[in-house]
Amino acid sequence: MRLPIQTRLRNGTNVLIRPLVPDDAQFLIDGFERLSSQSRFQRFFRPVSRLSGALLEQLADVGHAGHEAVSAFAFADGRMVPLGVARYVRSPSNASTAEVAITVVDEHQRTGLGSLLLRCLAYRAKVNKISEFTAHVLQDNAGMIAIFRQLGSTIVPTDDGTFKVRFTIPEGITALSDDASPKDLFRRVSEDQLETRSRA
Repeated sequence: MRLPIQTRLRNGTNVLIRPLVPDDAQFLIDGFERLSSQSRFQRFFRPVSRLSGALLEQLADVGHAGHEAVSAFAFADGRMVPLGVARYVRSPSNASTAEVAITVVDEHQRTGLGSLLLRCLAYRAKVNKISEFTAHVLQDNAGMIAIFRQLGSTIVPTDDGTFKVRFTIPEGITALSDDASPKDLFRRVSEDQLETRSRA
């Protein structure tokens, strides 16, 4: 499966998913402006009113190996509208592990977009020899917790009000043909997990 891909969300929205590039800084700003204060807090673990300066530079500076991001767009009135971003940053102490974060604008949450972005990102991670994702998720972030649970992640509560998440990326995710659709990706990963569990 190569990016970019086009697909349709559960709410009928047609989306384009492609790697983030440095020129997407304005898209990151536009997407951030469409996030509620709660979604901003769940992403950054603190109040953030503007996306600018060093934070914007950090999010836009993607090298596609140690730091990768995939973004989702819809089209309206002839222009691209940002809907969400999933990214990982490789651990400096363990090259096979990366911390992951996902952001979806409020009106497109619970449409399957977060899961889709995460799975596309997982494919990119396996290509770059990353086998495990970790994440910290606030305990009131029910949407993200549900996504990680669907993937069979290990989720452990911590004393600071977050969950520590670990997700092993299935080996079969890199065996897909280049023209596999996201639906095929979901099905193949689920079948791999079920088969593994049935042998246990």
